[in-house]
Amino acid sequence: MNALNERWEIVGHAWAVAALEHAIRTQRNAHAFLIAGPHGIGKTALARALAKRLLCLQNDALATQDTLFGQAVIVEPPCNECRACVKTRKGVNPDIMQLEGVPSRDFYNKHGSTAPPRASDREKRTVLVDQMRDLEKWLSTAPFESKFKIGIVRRFEDANEEAQNAFLKTLEEPPTHAVLILTAQDAGLLLPTIVSRCQPLTLRPLAVETVERALVEKWNASETDAQLLARISGGRLGWAVRALSTPHVLETRREALDALNALAQEGRAERIARAEKLAKKLY
Repeated sequence: MNALNERWEIVGHAWAVAALEHAIRTQRNAHAFLIAGPHGIGKTALARALAKRLLCLQNDALATQDTLFGQAVIVEPPCNECRACVKTRKGVNPDIMQLEGVPSRDFYNKHGSTAPPRASDREKRTVLVDQMRDLEKWLSTAPFESKFKIGIVRRFEDANEEAQNAFLKTLEEPPTHAVLILTAQDAGLLLPTIVSRCQPLTLRPLAVETVERALVEKWNASETDAQLLARISGGRLGWAVRALSTPHVLETRREALDALNALAQEGRAERIARAEKLAKKLY
């Protein structure tokens, strides 16, 4: 991992980190970003790292005094040590609002309503128009501690049309201190008017070796598990990390492989019976 990625605390995607760092340093960074790519590729991690970089207090104080030698020491943002960086890492920075589907019970209590039933996982991920309006209202007030207020909206492809249109209004007339970061599986799933107003970054799968090394060094995976997860992850480190912390993922895979091997030894009648059982599970 290079020095810039270490500061940003991001594994891989060095080209994206370098592009964002250059845009910030040259003051050409957009007021809205769209980070696209497969689920588990690292979109949210990059969004949070970008937020930390923008909010780091070292943006205003690039030099600190070395008390031992009395010399100026350059501390480049993100410093990962200032109040803003620590709060961002802990997920409690008051200048960041992150939205995704399934709002909390407090959200519905605030609006005097009850959580609607969600018939499917897709409905559970749907971002609602009231969430977009809350984001717009929150962005309209001044930042608490930093120069910016940053709104992160995950899985924006699952926002319904009403929510996307409400967000478009915010995107067209954002406050000067507002930075908006969207993540989506594919930019083609969003309204073209939204995509055209964002700086796009499409993340690519990481190398197998990169995923394997990160699992061992950062998440203390055994070499055996890291090797297996890296190879079946499709270059999606986020997926591999979740699978590592959820043992039943690998166990389910082993059971599926065992069933597939058994299927190869069965006759036609047994295969038809097994297909009927699988169909009942799906429906």
